[in-house]
Amino acid sequence: MNKQQLFLLLLLTTFAVANLKIVHAERTAHTLTFYYQNKSYSVNGQIGYLMNNTSPTGTIKTFSGEAAGNVNVSWSVRVFIVQSNNKTVELTSTYSAMVTRTTAGVSLQTATWTLHNNVYLEIGYSVLMVTVYMRFANGAWTSLTTFLTEPMSYYQLTNATWTFIYYTSRGYVEGYTQGSFSFGSATAKSRVENVKTLDSYKHEWMLYLIGKGDLVQSIVYPFIIGGFNIFYPFLMLIITSTTYFKFRQTMPIIILIVLLGGGMAGGIWNLLVGDLPLAIVYPVVALALAGLLYATFR
Repeated sequence: MNKQQLFLLLLLTTFAVANLKIVHAERTAHTLTFYYQNKSYSVNGQIGYLMNNTSPTGTIKTFSGEAAGNVNVSWSVRVFIVQSNNKTVELTSTYSAMVTRTTAGVSLQTATWTLHNNVYLEIGYSVLMVTVYMRFANGAWTSLTTFLTEPMSYYQLTNATWTFIYYTSRGYVEGYTQGSFSFGSATAKSRVENVKTLDSYKHEWMLYLIGKGDLVQSIVYPFIIGGFNIFYPFLMLIITSTTYFKFRQTMPIIILIVLLGGGMAGGIWNLLVGDLPLAIVYPVVALALAGLLYATFR
């Protein structure tokens, strides 16, 4: 091995050591807030209103009712996962996170409910659904409206105490109690907070994209996610440039990109071995391939 080859090997090794992070040994955790939006939405056979992580600034939407007499008004929720086959799985066991008004008033009210068990999701398909209910005195609960997330890319909902925030009102007029629930505006910022999730691995999301028939996006996705790590673009540059200088054709380059993908995401290879094994062996194999190409085609 001459000095130039040794220098190149040491340079690549330095980049590898400096940038090798086994980031997929632990899935990334998130704490989410879903705001109820005044926007009709349907997904997985369910119809309701959209909820997402954007603080609402639109027009207020109100659902109301009344009952004879001067009685309490209460609100609660039930929480579901809606699967790709339109099947619903309830996470709550009954009407939960109840708030009550005994006197006239209008404001945000808060209550909690705890998800005790981790819930696995269909990556790219599962939808979180929250249905809000209201009742007068100790009467039957009446469904007011339903909120739905977009299909989620997360792997799991994890144990956490969720905080439900309702914008409610109660009044008493001419022998009747009136109650309402509102959402969708900067004032009526009804929402659910502290929803904890774990991310899906990159190869799991790639499989979802392939399942949808979006092969091009599944190949591009690793570069979008992993392209900002300086080591992997540099290494791919070494591999692809030496290959091009030898063959003077783009097809071998395309094949290498599809197989190796954008850095630790790993392209098609990622789908075969998974994220954690890939994170361990990718730099070793890629460095060996770069060295072989350099020695062969220089």
